[in-house]
Amino acid sequence: MELHYSTLGLVLWTVSIIATAVLVIVWRINRNERGPALWAASCLFMAFSFIPLWFKEDLVSGLLLVNNIASALAVLLLLEGVLRFKGLGNEHRRLPWHGAYMAVLASLIYLAIAIENHQLRYLILDANIAAILILTAFFLAWRSTGLERLLYSCTAAAFVFLAAAVLYRWGQAATGVITPDDRVNEASQLIIFASIPWMLAWTYGLTIAANLRAQRTIEHMAQHDPLTGLANRRFLSATMERMTLRCKRSAEAQQHGFGVVALDVNGFKEINDKYGHAFGDTALTTLAQLLVNALRPEDEVVRLGGDEFILLLRGVSDRADLDRLCGRVLEVLATPTPIKGCMARFSVSMGSSLCPHDGTNAEQLIALADQRMYASKTDKQADSAVWSAVPTEC
Repeated sequence: MELHYSTLGLVLWTVSIIATAVLVIVWRINRNERGPALWAASCLFMAFSFIPLWFKEDLVSGLLLVNNIASALAVLLLLEGVLRFKGLGNEHRRLPWHGAYMAVLASLIYLAIAIENHQLRYLILDANIAAILILTAFFLAWRSTGLERLLYSCTAAAFVFLAAAVLYRWGQAATGVITPDDRVNEASQLIIFASIPWMLAWTYGLTIAANLRAQRTIEHMAQHDPLTGLANRRFLSATMERMTLRCKRSAEAQQHGFGVVALDVNGFKEINDKYGHAFGDTALTTLAQLLVNALRPEDEVVRLGGDEFILLLRGVSDRADLDRLCGRVLEVLATPTPIKGCMARFSVSMGSSLCPHDGTNAEQLIALADQRMYASKTDKQADSAVWSAVPTEC
């Protein structure tokens, strides 16, 4: 069956332009994401690559070169966009290599066209495009979990689908089915047909991926403190509700027990007044990092606001374990730490409660830990679960 290349070229060009417009909108909405801009540029080069199909009857060497180079550059931009979107590698180091690669590839394709050996042209072009498509699929599906893994895997399958069509034409050229005089052939028609579902699939898939990333970023911002990066009060409420519910329902409540530690920096207002709010903000971010480093990976550090923090210590079943973990925190905070040219040590007051020993109600546990923490400010011996660190020095 003979294809009407002018009509098919117009259809592919239209699909490419629509995909470009969609990805430009995605990029404008997600300005902080580094991939969508390159994906939009890739679609634009694809549109250029389809223009020569309008001139099938007069497919001169210049149009062939435009088609081949634009196609190779489009898939290379796709690969670079995926690498940036996934945060893999250093894009600044890759750019010179990309430029050198395209220069060599363009020279080889130009040479094949100049000597009118289209079999050689297909061998060079298809091997490179198939390799880039497979690499894009690999890096897209790599290091993904949950819903993202399903989405990335489906999108990666579209790249493998087109790579298979390209490799089919490469195999035809390698075995001599495609001769040096064959400009357009049956294998090329297969690639043209495969390009339509491929473009729709990856555009749709990567658009969803960018929107999913944006949604998760918004959710993270809603549950985390912008200054320190720690979890905030909203995160604390949701997490403690789940933890206390599990503790209530468990037949062995002790196995799902946890500790709640309220922590407050002593004299933080004086620190702000003496050294300024910029120093105070730096001190808080430093303290937040020290607390994270002092605890275990499964524990959570929450900033309620100002200089007030909550530590959620998972899997703590008795007071001895709670005392040991809090002692580790005090030991870390007692170590002099550089803050804007000063060596500082933090003075804190701490109070704790234990689930289920002190109750299984989230608000009750926080209130009890808070009460014991404030008691430590006036009487460090008021409760066995109260500690204080050495004064701040600068």
